[in-house]
Amino acid sequence: MSIATVIQDYCETDTENRDHPPVGRVLFVGPQKRAPMAAALSECGFAVDRCPTATEALHRLQQEKITMVVTGGGGGGRAARTVLRRLRESTHHAHVPVVWLGAQGDDEDALLRQGVSLFLRAPFPVQHLVATAMFAI
Repeated sequence: MSIATVIQDYCETDTENRDHPPVGRVLFVGPQKRAPMAAALSECGFAVDRCPTATEALHRLQQEKITMVVTGGGGGGRAARTVLRRLRESTHHAHVPVVWLGAQGDDEDALLRQGVSLFLRAPFPVQHLVATAMFAI
């Protein structure tokens, strides 16, 4: 059985029980071009928040219990790097997984050394992101 099949089965089962709290909260930091990824996570029962700036994201991290942060290059590079650095310096949020959506020119090795939990270079199946979120909970 493939990971895509397992995720699809889980998500289809979960949609029948929408009156329960979210299974986790995922924070997208950077440009708003990631709607299909956010939709896939929502379909699997995750609450999804979007913050275009590092300031907003860091404020949200103080207010909410975040399961995973999704960020990366492609226009969100500066905000993404600020959030990554501040998360890894924090005593309260250092454990939060950070998924970096790689763009052309991103140095995967350097980002992993800086604390990125998973580097996904486009194009990638959205199921990889969903599986990572499921693993994070």
